[in-house]
Amino acid sequence: PLLLRWGASEGDRFMAPSLALSLTWLLPLLCGTASLPRAAAFLDEVSATAVADDMAADGPEGFCFLQHRARQFLSRAGGDDVASPGESARPLVYALTINSTLGHDRMSKLSAALSRLGVTTFSTVFGVSAADYHSEAEEENQTALPMTAAERQQWQTADAGWGSVHKGKPPEKMRSSGGLACALGHHHVWQLAAQALAAPAAPRWAVVLEDDALATQMGVAMAEIFDTPPLQHMLASVPAEVDIAFLDDHHCRGLRFGVVGRNLSKWAAASIAYAVTSRGAAALLAEPFNRNSDHWLNRPIREGMVKGWCPETAIFTHSDRAPSEIWNPAIPAPPRPHP
Repeated sequence: PLLLRWGASEGDRFMAPSLALSLTWLLPLLCGTASLPRAAAFLDEVSATAVADDMAADGPEGFCFLQHRARQFLSRAGGDDVASPGESARPLVYALTINSTLGHDRMSKLSAALSRLGVTTFSTVFGVSAADYHSEAEEENQTALPMTAAERQQWQTADAGWGSVHKGKPPEKMRSSGGLACALGHHHVWQLAAQALAAPAAPRWAVVLEDDALATQMGVAMAEIFDTPPLQHMLASVPAEVDIAFLDDHHCRGLRFGVVGRNLSKWAAASIAYAVTSRGAAALLAEPFNRNSDHWLNRPIREGMVKGWCPETAIFTHSDRAPSEIWNPAIPAPPRPHP
């Protein structure tokens, strides 16, 4: 009845299938969190033209706009169980890069992208590059991100999806490894995040971005339309049971948005953009040091240690054509991991 009463005064645009379907999804969300009268008030406030504009992209992206619009309304109306991100809800943001000309160029672009998303404060973390070392033994002996004896031993059992990486060879006989360089960088960020998130009044989330992360068009559009920065708004909607949230358009390919667990592939790829809680960082640090960073993210989720989350609409992507900063150019690109 609410839909019929509202649509009768708004004309034929209301009858678009995608619009009707989206409102069918939206009303349970509103009624479940705020009561039927508040849902009615939302429909009285919003116009069919605005909703139709939201739905121009159709599918999950259009519903994302509509959902954000509803959440903002409920926040203004004093919804009891709708998050209203504020100053204290701003996540910590870490940007992982390399101290090189290419790294500095990428950080300049990432800083501009974050600014467009409403993120003005972040910490730059410098990793290591396999290109700076001849052998894996040299890479393990570097002092910028030192490895313990146990971590070096664990890395000898590394598997990137096509079997043993080392095949019995000692690190002295292996060329330097981009996979190791990437794992070292992310592992260091998890250590920083675990310490920072344990501080009094710390936010719930720490966001980890690689320097080639780019803002999606939807992310930028959300920043222009809504009052709350997209990153804050997205993380505020993540269920309390989740401790690792993926924020890019690659890691969750093939999965429905929402909470994920053992259904996440062990070889799901990409560590471009994600967020961890204190518990999530601790779970990652408790794993053996024998996976590439993107595959490492999957392990505590698949093992049931923590739960993961796939975004309804990603706000980060990356350029597939961007050259690698951490891979040794003398080594051919690795094959794709087995499913």
